[in-house]
Amino acid sequence: MKLRETVAKSTADVMRWIVENDHHHGYWTGPVENPTAFMLCGKTNCLRIPARIHIPGMMEADDFDRTGRMYRPTDAGRAALSDEVTR
Repeated sequence: MKLRETVAKSTADVMRWIVENDHHHGYWTGPVENPTAFMLCGKTNCLRIPARIHIPGMMEADDFDRTGRMYRPTDAGRAALSDEVTR
């Protein structure tokens, strides 16, 4: 079964996806010295976060056993999502 891939276009896209989708696997694509994207994958779908929009500090580890998610938004990540909603 092929995973459905979503490509994030903004930090808000990333935050929304990690809140709405289970994900249990994450990895960088491309060469180690110049990665192209960070991937988050669950059982049926993946999120491709292009390196140019990946901002450290927007997400942190979540309680996977309780939520089924590796990451959750930090305060800064929630602010990025909130900023998009108020525009």
